[in-house]
Amino acid sequence: MALTSTVTCKLPHGLILRITDMVKVMQPVFAGSYREMEEGRLRTTSVRPDGYAAPHGMMPRDPQGGYALTPNVDAEFFRAWMQQHRDHPLDPENLPRQFRHDPSRPGIRGITKATSGAS
Repeated sequence: MALTSTVTCKLPHGLILRITDMVKVMQPVFAGSYREMEEGRLRTTSVRPDGYAAPHGMMPRDPQGGYALTPNVDAEFFRAWMQQHRDHPLDPENLPRQFRHDPSRPGIRGITKATSGAS
């Protein structure tokens, strides 16, 4: 069983997390020759942490201090996403955060803050 974590997001609309793998491809150039270059290819999996926004007149789903909680996110996927986007210019306060699940402790007591995902 893969380790899961809870991801928080402060953006009202949420965010789609995708990981890109760099692969070498041959690109045609002028005069019929080719050159080798790297091209980013999206992985087929993506994760969408929820935002805290709700339709007009409805309460936000699970508001926790302005953050939306998205449980059961693959911990390795999120760690890879944080590593790949460590230099992103988003406001660090709005970046998603990762929390680990401890199955031996039920409910919110089983959630502890993970170390930095960019390590």
